[in-house]
Amino acid sequence: MLDIAGHIVATKTVNFAPAFLEDRYRTALVSMLEEKTAQLASRPAPAVPSRQNVINLMEVLQRSLATERPSSRPRAGKRRAIATRAKAASSKSAKMRPRSSSR
Repeated sequence: MLDIAGHIVATKTVNFAPAFLEDRYRTALVSMLEEKTAQLASRPAPAVPSRQNVINLMEVLQRSLATERPSSRPRAGKRRAIATRAKAASSKSAKMRPRSSSR
């Protein structure tokens, strides 16, 4: 029996060459990665925004302030005009009051 076992081991013993070994797990993994990279390469690149859409915020703020300034000045002038008219009206009414009959 020992002779038969020694013979089997002797006939089955060969020099190991890893190049002839196929790693099925690695093969499957590499093929999946190749598919993924092919899908990623086919996607379009994200669109770059055009320079025409860029807004200068300082310029917009200055224009906004310029449109507000003229509208705020007449309001003050209107207030003064109303106050002046009110004074004038009160002085006219004081002049037009009838004198009391005590004189």
